[in-house]
Amino acid sequence: MDWICTPGEYPVKVKVVESSRLLDEGTYLVKVSPPETPENIYLKLEYEMESKNTSDIYGIYGYIINKEAGFAENVSTNLTVTNERTGKIVFTSSELYDVGEYDKTPLWTWPDYPYAVIEIARGKPLRESYMPVKNIVIGGSEDCFKVNVTARWKDRLASTELLIPPREENR
Repeated sequence: MDWICTPGEYPVKVKVVESSRLLDEGTYLVKVSPPETPENIYLKLEYEMESKNTSDIYGIYGYIINKEAGFAENVSTNLTVTNERTGKIVFTSSELYDVGEYDKTPLWTWPDYPYAVIEIARGKPLRESYMPVKNIVIGGSEDCFKVNVTARWKDRLASTELLIPPREENR
C-alpha cells in the first residue's frame, strides 16, 4: 500500500549518525506540496448541509472524473479528514474505484448516499447512525475539518480538499 501524505507543513526529527555516534540532531519543518493534477484524472468534492436540532450535518459527495479514452480500473482513493484546530488526522479511509472512459464515478459505498458525513454539534451530538455511510466524523462548534481526497491510478495522481464548515460559515 502506498502512503499518501496530506499537503501541509510537518515537523521532522532528524539525527545524523556516523559509526553509531550521534553527530547532530534537530527538528525541521518540511513542506509537503499538493500533488500536481494530471491532465486526465480529476477529483471533485461538494457538500450539502442540513440543520437538525443543535447540529449541522454535512453530506460530502465526491467524484472521480476520467477525461480520456480508456477504462481506469482500480483507481486507489484515500480520504483523510483533519481537525484544523488541533492539526490531528481524525479519520482515514481507502477504497478502489473503476471509472469508464470520458465518465465520472461517484465516491460512495451505497448509491445516492454521501461519501462521508460530518456532524458539527453545537451541544450534544445527535447520536444518529448515518448508516449505510461509513465515513463519519463528529465534532463540536469550535471545530473545522479539512476533507482531503487523493486518487492514484497508474502514474497519475489527483488531489482535492474541502473545508467543513466552509470559512464563511465558521462561527
